[in-house]
Amino acid sequence: MFLRKKETWVVFLLAMLLVIPSVAQEKARTHKDLMSGASREDRDGWIYIHIEGDPYQLGYQSGFLNAKEIKEALDTMKYYLKHATGKDWGFFRQAAKDQWDPIMPEEYKKEFEGMAAGIKAGKVDGIDALDLWAWNGWIDLAWYYLPTLDEKQVAELKKCFPKAIHQLLAAVLLLPPVPPL
Repeated sequence: MFLRKKETWVVFLLAMLLVIPSVAQEKARTHKDLMSGASREDRDGWIYIHIEGDPYQLGYQSGFLNAKEIKEALDTMKYYLKHATGKDWGFFRQAAKDQWDPIMPEEYKKEFEGMAAGIKAGKVDGIDALDLWAWNGWIDLAWYYLPTLDEKQVAELKKCFPKAIHQLLAAVLLLPPVPPL
């Protein structure tokens, strides 16, 4: 019986020796390693980025190269959703977690985690993967999920949706204001 326990421990230790280096390697990648092959070019008012690598690396590169723009867009989205739906950002974060955590493939989770880490490396604090999940799925959450929670809001949301979208785009793209109906 003792021999069996000993064999079990040997197998366990061998398995750990195989697993630990791969986990440590993921954590040990430096900023330089993660940004290998990535580039950004600002030209004629457009941002061109090139990213490559595994899902975490793709997210990291995208987050780092666009950190300031992501923060600005996320702040705009938080403001817009608060005024368009009456729900604060915490609601959308929790809804994103409830909706997608059980079904999101690991590959996507790694990309979002990488993006959050890249944003932080880009000197922008306060954005985590859950913020990115909520931002990525805001249309589903605001216009499909939320109305199922409060049927009374459906008619009101449908009325203000086109004007609200135009106002959001106008703020970002400097479009002319919506003409009165």
